Amino acid sequence: MNRRVLLVAFAAAAALAGIWYVALWSPSRNDLHAAHTRAAAAQQQADDLGIKVRALTAARKDMPAKQVQLDQLRAAVPDSPQLDQIIGTVNDAAKGSGITLSSLAPQPPATGPAGAAPVKPAGAPNDLNVTMQVTGTYFQVMDFMNRLNSAPRLVLLDSVNVAGSADKSGKVTTSLNAKLFVQPPTAAASTPNPSPTPTGGK
Repeated sequence: MNRRVLLVAFAAAAALAGIWYVALWSPSRNDLHAAHTRAAAAQQQADDLGIKVRALTAARKDMPAKQVQLDQLRAAVPDSPQLDQIIGTVNDAAKGSGITLSSLAPQPPATGPAGAAPVKPAGAPNDLNVTMQVTGTYFQVMDFMNRLNSAPRLVLLDSVNVAGSADKSGKVTTSLNAKLFVQPPTAAASTPNPSPTPTGGK
């Protein structure tokens, strides 16, 4: 009799354990696994965000230097001719070097065969040619050219021609052809809005 009671009790305990496993432990284990998966995904996301934050922090520290470089590029190749700036740059170089500036004149862009404008890659800067005539000693003219080369505005000296020989003071008249550059406007800024197409009427 006692043995039968023990068997019944053991069977009941086994049944209760099975019910507990099916009803409680198995779902809890699944929930625990899902929680671990979510925690791992959250940790990975946090790591990724940390990397992005560090990258943004480093980029923020570099912003002042990059802004300085951008301002220098814009000054070297502006988005408009700025002829008054060119005149001021040349006059300052002339005064600093001690030469006499006789003439300063912008020239139209160079043209190709049959007067056609030269083909340039998309986005390439436009040329602005300038001719100058100065009088000074050899060292003064060299100083003048060096001052132009070191100006914030990019100046490319194409040719330098000396007219005649030096006078008693050692001064000569020199003609210079320089090329400056202008950044063309972007396509979005240069393309006008299309006129609306009429939908009716006569």
